[in-house]
Amino acid sequence: METTPRYKDPSLPVAERVEDLLSRMTLEEKAAQLCGDLPPAYVRAGQVDTEALRRHFPTGTAASPNTPSPA
Repeated sequence: METTPRYKDPSLPVAERVEDLLSRMTLEEKAAQLCGDLPPAYVRAGQVDTEALRRHFPTGTAASPNTPSPA
């Protein structure tokens, strides 16, 4: 029997639903939520450059405006 994921259960607290959803998302999916469509600087040979993402978002959040873009 398949159960409904916690993030889809409106009876649960928002924080619990968010935690469940984030735990299911890949780094690429999280970056897409932060950035919308990924800029070309984060795509190499048709694949997301996860190392460039990690350099630009070392804490998992948007970097300061003074942080340089990946080369």
